[in-house]
Amino acid sequence: MEMLDVYTREGQRTGKLVERGRRYRLADDEYTMVVHAFLYHRDHGFLIQKRAATKRVLPGAWCVTMGVVQAGEDSESGMRREVREELGLELTDEQIRNCVRTYNGHKIVDVYLVYIDAELEDMVLQQEEVEQVCWMSGREVLSRFGGKQSKVNEEYLSCMQRYVHVTGKAAKRRRRRQNAKLAKQGN
Repeated sequence: MEMLDVYTREGQRTGKLVERGRRYRLADDEYTMVVHAFLYHRDHGFLIQKRAATKRVLPGAWCVTMGVVQAGEDSESGMRREVREELGLELTDEQIRNCVRTYNGHKIVDVYLVYIDAELEDMVLQQEEVEQVCWMSGREVLSRFGGKQSKVNEEYLSCMQRYVHVTGKAAKRRRRRQNAKLAKQGN
């Protein structure tokens, strides 16, 4: 039985717990918390995973790594646990770059940008959760998940665009440095 903390809109625990998967009603000012991790590799782009077909929520859907924050965890610990469980990756403090908080109904959604250096073959997929993984460019992520058919709200879309923009600027700087280095070697 997995328990979840109930939070105020500001992300403070209320002391109340609810059981995951059971029907529960939250008051207007009560929330549970979920985390989404945009995992970015400087050479490959964003890591996207296909959820197992047996999942109750979004079966077979392609999405970022996500999950609920369990009772007693903070947001970052929950995100680290989800990445470890679903992909077999341990994250360092230096890899976690940013977190933006959004809301979806009675859910607080903490959206992380995480830089990774793992290759697909380094990952150990949790079969009950993840069927497969692949890399996508920032443009592909935005068009696939932020397009007209998207179910994400404007706040979440803005966060996605910001993460794609930040990673795109980093890639441009990296290419400029590489080109300058090559030009120096050519002289």
